[in-house]
Amino acid sequence: MSARDTTRPARLVLAGAMVVVAILLASSWQGETKLADAERALADGRAPEAIRLASEVSGRSVSGRAALVAARAALRLGDLRAAAREMDRAAELMPSEWGIHYDHALILERLGRRRQAAAALRRAIALNPLVEPPAGFTDERR
Repeated sequence: MSARDTTRPARLVLAGAMVVVAILLASSWQGETKLADAERALADGRAPEAIRLASEVSGRSVSGRAALVAARAALRLGDLRAAAREMDRAAELMPSEWGIHYDHALILERLGRRRQAAAALRRAIALNPLVEPPAGFTDERR
């Protein structure tokens, strides 16, 4: 067996790995671009478009931020249930972001889901002990 025959499989593996990396980078770039478009739409007051664009975002690294954009857009449209659903998704994807848990608590409180709201607020405070509960917030641990 020649040296040429033994290096061919290694080169094929390396070429395959490079293709996979290129695909992952392209996907990540597309997700970031779509997320930026969704954030811009939200900032411009185009909440329905922001929700549509955020729903098209893929990739774990940007999905949490996309859920957060969708939640904020739903809030602007007055759809508390959709906002809570998206905020729950954002909290699941970015569990160490105290602000998401805090905002989630506020939305759940407005929906009358006080136990869940209290739990979300406790998570926010655990992540950031400087957080104060909002005035009038009910902490029902039952």
